[in-house]
Amino acid sequence: MIIDLRDCLRLDDNPLFEGVSHPIPVWVCETQRFERMSPRRQRFVLQAVAELRDALRGLGSDLVIRVGDRVECLTDLAQQTGQAIRVGAASGLDERKQDRALNAERIDVTSLFRREQLPFEAVPEPFTKFRNKVQKKLKPDAPLAKPERLAPLPEGLDPGQIPSIPEVPSEPSAVMEFVGGEQAAQSHLTQYLSDPRRPSTYKETRNGMLGADYSTKFSPFLAQGSLSPRRIWQAVSEFEQQVIKNDSTYWIKFELLWREYFHWWVQDWGAELYRAPERYQTRQPWFEAWCNGETGVPFIDANMKELTQSGFMSNRGRQNVASFLAKDLGLDYRLGADFFEYHLLDYDHGSNWGNWAYVAGVGADPRDDRWFNVLLQATRYDKRGGYVRHWLPDLDTVDDRHIHWPWTAGLSPPPIVHPSGWNKVIMP
Repeated sequence: MIIDLRDCLRLDDNPLFEGVSHPIPVWVCETQRFERMSPRRQRFVLQAVAELRDALRGLGSDLVIRVGDRVECLTDLAQQTGQAIRVGAASGLDERKQDRALNAERIDVTSLFRREQLPFEAVPEPFTKFRNKVQKKLKPDAPLAKPERLAPLPEGLDPGQIPSIPEVPSEPSAVMEFVGGEQAAQSHLTQYLSDPRRPSTYKETRNGMLGADYSTKFSPFLAQGSLSPRRIWQAVSEFEQQVIKNDSTYWIKFELLWREYFHWWVQDWGAELYRAPERYQTRQPWFEAWCNGETGVPFIDANMKELTQSGFMSNRGRQNVASFLAKDLGLDYRLGADFFEYHLLDYDHGSNWGNWAYVAGVGADPRDDRWFNVLLQATRYDKRGGYVRHWLPDLDTVDDRHIHWPWTAGLSPPPIVHPSGWNKVIMP
């Protein structure tokens, strides 16, 4: 059977291999999809692909690499080998259309639960209803052990070559250096849980913005499928049994449930999720200023610099830059979702589109008043401006009193917009 490892670049807890005596592992570098990734994100993915190929060879098999249209590549392989196709069930509309065109068997590999386990037909809204139903009735399956040995590829099947990995300079200001692949993912999971202070204080630190330990940083490895959500759930449960169980360890699982919710929710919404909002501005200069971190609002600009220069951004930062684009600039939130897809190492279709729709006030639990006062947020989560100065060194000499609104002291040009709600915060 052909095993399409699209977003499941691991051997540990990989149901795609379960019950298959002669798997043919395949990864397709889909041209259009790869072009929507920054060189940094491409590098992160290809590092995982290269490591997976080495691991498969160590088990007696190999990873078949193809470049081009995914449906055409997998169809050609199916015709060449006479084998059926098995894929990891995706949340994206385009990917699900491809899977139907391939007549592929779909296996749940990126989610905590299998579709048939869910105690409802349609995903309930809002998230709280989903969480209550799931927590009361479901428990994730135990993760699967990785295969000990695999059959070799069919004789004469060309495994192909991995595309060249882009050269990307390291970013010294980044929270950490993310290296793609299952080995780095497992090592990071072990390292994070090795110090009880990290998981036992997660709820208090999760809104941090500087450093490697304020949050778990599991999301990039989850997104490329080099780390299983069930493996994380099990590891945290063992930590609770052996060390401590508190609100923080619960909150790590709570975040996994949010990810789970959006994985299923975007599938239920289908094409409706990607339609244009009813009203929005079309000002390209505003969007370019947002992308480049040149809006004149230090808190927004610092977060956008972090994203484009490192491929990562804190959850607190994402909520603020999304609100600023959709609510303060009035721009089409889909522009922001696409920009995140290009840059984020942890781009996950369900989480990205679900969260953007949520902040924009469309989709699940629609509310027009979900507005973030970015200046108030800045004073709460970057009180003395350490984060802003970290990513905007030109503001290094601005004092704490003016760091989040330097234009009021004539230290910078005014922002491209000035919502009236800011006036209650600015007190130079």
